[in-house]
Amino acid sequence: MEIVVVGTGYVGLVTSACLAESGNRVVGVDMDRAKIARLREGQVPIHEPELDGLISRNLAQGRLVFDVELEPHLPRADVVFVTVGTPSQADGAVDLTYVDQVAEQVARGSAAAPRTGTGKLLLVIKSTVPPGT
Repeated sequence: MEIVVVGTGYVGLVTSACLAESGNRVVGVDMDRAKIARLREGQVPIHEPELDGLISRNLAQGRLVFDVELEPHLPRADVVFVTVGTPSQADGAVDLTYVDQVAEQVARGSAAAPRTGTGKLLLVIKSTVPPGT
C-alpha cells in the first residue's frame, strides 16, 4: 500500500515509521525543509523507544521516504493521513487552519493528476480536532 503522512511531528513520525515497518511504502511530508533534511539522514527529532531503529531500517529498505512536496505523491497514494498541528486560539477554540490547508491541497492535487494507485484515495484525519469536524 502507498501511504502519505502529512506532518512529521510526534504523531506523524511514529505513524509513518510503524506503517513502513508493517510493509507499506510511506512518504512523510512536512513543510519544514530543515526537519525533512535531518529525517532523510536518519536524525529523529523526538524520543520514542525503538523509533530511531524503525526509521533507519525503513529508510535503508526504501519503504520510508521524506519530502517537502505533497502533490507529486498523491497519484500513487492509497491513503493520506493528516497529522498536522491544531493549536489553540486565544479564545480556546481549536485552530483548524493546517488541517483545512492539507485537505484542500489533497483535493486539488487529486483532481489535477490521474490516479495510478489501487483505487480511490482515503483521507484520514489523525490530527486532534473537535467532534463533528
